Amino acid sequence: MTKLQTAENSRSPSHQDATSPVVKTVHLTSLGCPKNLVDSENMLGQLVEEGLRPVAEPGEADVLLVNTCGFIQSAVEEGIDTILGLIEQKKNPGVRVVVCGCLVQRYGADLVRELPEVDLFLGTEEVATIGSRLRALDRATAEEPEDGGEHPGPAGSSSIVRYRPSDGTERFLANAKLPRRLATAPHRAYLKITEGCGNRCSYCMIPAIRGPLRSRQPDDILDEARALAAAGGPGADPDRPGPHRLRPGSWPRRAPPGLAAQDPAPGG
Repeated sequence: MTKLQTAENSRSPSHQDATSPVVKTVHLTSLGCPKNLVDSENMLGQLVEEGLRPVAEPGEADVLLVNTCGFIQSAVEEGIDTILGLIEQKKNPGVRVVVCGCLVQRYGADLVRELPEVDLFLGTEEVATIGSRLRALDRATAEEPEDGGEHPGPAGSSSIVRYRPSDGTERFLANAKLPRRLATAPHRAYLKITEGCGNRCSYCMIPAIRGPLRSRQPDDILDEARALAAAGGPGADPDRPGPHRLRPGSWPRRAPPGLAAQDPAPGG
């Protein structure tokens, strides 16, 4: 397994004058397989649209985000080590540590209990909600101080919801309209066409973590495929100002310079 750390193009409009609003920053580490990498790109795309600016160094970030793998024991250990490392970077109360992905889906309640320093846990079904969940966390934190982080807590306790257990009724499925911030090498990108699995082999955790098999509609897959193909063609300027809204018809040619990515492990 490998880590992906993202950084905004240094030539993007990141310099704020005295009258400009403060722009929050985000540092992302993505662990595991290509499916996880696509989820990470979708989450980063949403956060960019929320106005957050990606940075390369954890110490520069207001939001420390890690998308975890929980498929095998070594992946679990890597995820825990990464989380603990990010917690060490939490220099002040305003910094958020957000843990997402398969590890949360598999061990969410245990993680909440054992890692009170983490501000927010999101499972694999919550990829499309990261922006709204962070906003809700900010509002709740502004209204009352944290109390150690029950989830979500009995009536009358803190309104901060660090973790929402999945009840299996809401299943995430990628789609071409979901914002996406490409972080692969310029000549490649992943296209996810299914989620989950229906085989339930005795040796495999995918159905338990990712849920039953569900597939995207062919037209939606083709829309994203065309957008990915166009993103590698001429005519788009990766250095143009403003956040790159990775949507069909408007995706940039490639991820901005400064995005360093390694190919994820095929079995992560």
